Amino acid sequence: MQYGGAFEVQNSWGEDWGNSGYIWIPYDVFGRFAYHAYEIIESLARGQTVEYAGTVQIELYNNNQGMPVRFQGGYYRTVSSYQSGTEFRYLLGNTKPAYVYAFAADEATTNTTQIFPAEGSTISPVLDYTENLVAFPGEYTWVKMDNTKGADYLVVLYAKQELDLNAIRSRFSRSRGNFPDRVAQAVGSDFIPPQQAKYEASAMKFSATSTNPKAVFGLLLAINHR
Repeated sequence: MQYGGAFEVQNSWGEDWGNSGYIWIPYDVFGRFAYHAYEIIESLARGQTVEYAGTVQIELYNNNQGMPVRFQGGYYRTVSSYQSGTEFRYLLGNTKPAYVYAFAADEATTNTTQIFPAEGSTISPVLDYTENLVAFPGEYTWVKMDNTKGADYLVVLYAKQELDLNAIRSRFSRSRGNFPDRVAQAVGSDFIPPQQAKYEASAMKFSATSTNPKAVFGLLLAINHR
């Protein structure tokens, strides 16, 4: 490990500066002087077909079994019901680069809650690598089921470009119909219909393709809340 931990930085002045244009900056020095960081993201929609694939797992607090699910009618639903106060979190994995967003809602109210990226955070929605596993709301934080009984909804959206999640949430709140129809209304014409994707029957695992570079895939879950 260089200098007890350091970043190797490339300058913009040519090879005559530093070590052929590079320099090592120790972590503690970098932290004192770097106020902003930027990532250059190339277009995720390359080629004639865009691809989406991934998984979502539910991890119950102090329970390694999670929540068993079953796919039906265009979305996943938990096999069992869970009572108010149940704590859990989601483990998100995607195997194709994508912008990823998630929000929660319930069938009894028009309220929605942004889950990923966390509202007000500086976390990027871009997961442009494969074989990742992201815990949300966080590694050390959990969602607690409130006292509003009925179905609790999770909507995870995958896209190849940035989405206006606030606008999508607002449209979802005003929409009518069954769960998948409401998500389709909220996203708009770029939404990939469930029948055009592949799902595992008893695990939240999917794959989908589209020739539309603006296509948006939605992984939908209803948790039975008693």
